[in-house]
Amino acid sequence: MPGNSPQLPIRHQKRHRSLATSAVYLAKKRFADDAGAYAGLVPRRSQSGERDYNGRISKAGDPMLRSALYEAANNLLCRVKRPSPLQTWGKALATTKGAKRARVAVARKLAILLHRLWQSDTDFRWA
Repeated sequence: MPGNSPQLPIRHQKRHRSLATSAVYLAKKRFADDAGAYAGLVPRRSQSGERDYNGRISKAGDPMLRSALYEAANNLLCRVKRPSPLQTWGKALATTKGAKRARVAVARKLAILLHRLWQSDTDFRWA
């Protein structure tokens, strides 16, 4: 590898390569609402007759992308000191629904936010 970066073991190179591939595929999606579904961060639905049940997350998407988004959401909620609207929304959700649900919800919003930023080719503003 050029520069001063250390060479990663092969297992980490494969993980970073597939995560980058899934991020590129996510950026090519047409609608931002599909970003959460591609990562597997939308609730499962069970419908039959008049019964309509929203369950846990589907986990149908890319597991590496989902774990990276979950990790980013965890860092945003726990470690980042600079406040942002997404962080305050996530912390308010954590007090009412629980920390794990809040992390999943923030991860889904991060996927949508990243998709919109990639589509419009703009930088993130803390505003």
